[in-house]
Amino acid sequence: MKIKELFAELKEFFNEFIKVRIGIIGLVIIALFLILLILEPYILPYKETNKRWRDIKYWEDNPVGAPPVWVQTFSKIKKPKTEFIKKYEIEETNENGLIYRNYYFDYNFKYSVGPDNIIMHLNVDGLASIQVTLVRPDDEEVVLYKQTSLFENENLRLTLDNVESKNNVFEFLKTFLNEDVLEKIDMKQLKTFLILFSKKDSNILNNSIPLHGDYKIALKTVIKDDTIIRDPYIVIPGKVSGLLGTDNAKRDIFSGLIAGIKWALTIGLMTAVISVFIGLFWGVTSAYFGGFVGNLMNRIYEFFINLPMLPILIAISAVFKINIWVLILLLCIFSWTGSVRTIMAISLQLKEEVFVEASKSLGAGHWRIIFKHIMPLILPLTFANMAFAVPGAILSEAGLSLLGLGDPTIVTWGSILHDAQTGGAFINGLWWWIIPPGLVMSLLASSFVFVGWAMDKILHPKLRTR
Repeated sequence: MKIKELFAELKEFFNEFIKVRIGIIGLVIIALFLILLILEPYILPYKETNKRWRDIKYWEDNPVGAPPVWVQTFSKIKKPKTEFIKKYEIEETNENGLIYRNYYFDYNFKYSVGPDNIIMHLNVDGLASIQVTLVRPDDEEVVLYKQTSLFENENLRLTLDNVESKNNVFEFLKTFLNEDVLEKIDMKQLKTFLILFSKKDSNILNNSIPLHGDYKIALKTVIKDDTIIRDPYIVIPGKVSGLLGTDNAKRDIFSGLIAGIKWALTIGLMTAVISVFIGLFWGVTSAYFGGFVGNLMNRIYEFFINLPMLPILIAISAVFKINIWVLILLLCIFSWTGSVRTIMAISLQLKEEVFVEASKSLGAGHWRIIFKHIMPLILPLTFANMAFAVPGAILSEAGLSLLGLGDPTIVTWGSILHDAQTGGAFINGLWWWIIPPGLVMSLLASSFVFVGWAMDKILHPKLRTR
């Protein structure tokens, strides 16, 4: 019977809730964040973001401070985007006990300017001769890398913008530029890939014309039977990258925002639930007992409510290296006072009700009356307080992280903003590093406020007429 009554009350509450449009908007926004949280393993572009957010090597193939891909949608100048090319074709022949194995990667170039670099990744175990060449649409072939060595299960990262490639590009320029122009070339300033992705023209150094078409990046190897080559792939760092660009440490901003959702919800919800339940217990207990116990609990409450939360949290964080769980505990300690006064006022009325006196006359103990009869009546009224407490917890963590005092081992929106502040994002015009974290933080916080307003209107009869 109690379960049926519970479902009936929930149904009645839901019917009232859907009448408040702003509450529905908040609920939809929260649902979208929860969907993103559930889909995180599938939509996260860089799967190890949570573990390796501050690992420079994990992001080293990305461009520095690249804007999002979509910013050039309405621009005539199309910049190359970051691409990972893992598909290839293999050609293999055997001669004199040696294996000649070539891997061909296709790259369709259709942009206004060439990329800044090409990076080859592969694992080699054994004696091998490695050569990487670029075959242009006009059938010109330029060697970018060459090495012969004994490798011991090594993960190679070959940056093809190197001295050897510059020298070979210079030899390529000799085929169509006169000597007067060649003598003025500064090899250190020679833009290897700007030339490689441009048409053969006498003005290629000053006003290059992009050569569109299908390029082939060839990994040519000569190996023995016992040599193993695994997982070759190409990375072409673009001038634009991802849905939300990259920061000055080459990290993908979109991956950071998605990874930060779970921590924002964890901090907000755990802090709100714990602090509101502590406040519920404190308010009911102090009102019920009154006298010396009530006065003592009121003095403790007044002590905590007058503590300046942010300065104390800053001081604690500066002295001790706190993790996220300690931070949640600290936020709970400073947040539980929010709803105590309201709960005390309601409890003072309820303790005088007939059912409380009846329970006492039947021999019910104080704690049984508090937990079984009074708190369940007040609990629904605290749900709105929980919703209102979530944004405060999220923004408090963000404030500490923005000051560099958060948990450095996890990815939070506040830590992203801190890195943007220290990395000079505003000065350098990297707006995609500042606006998206602030926007999603405001959106999530506002959604809980909307839900809180709706619940407050439903659960507090005096507000229904407003």
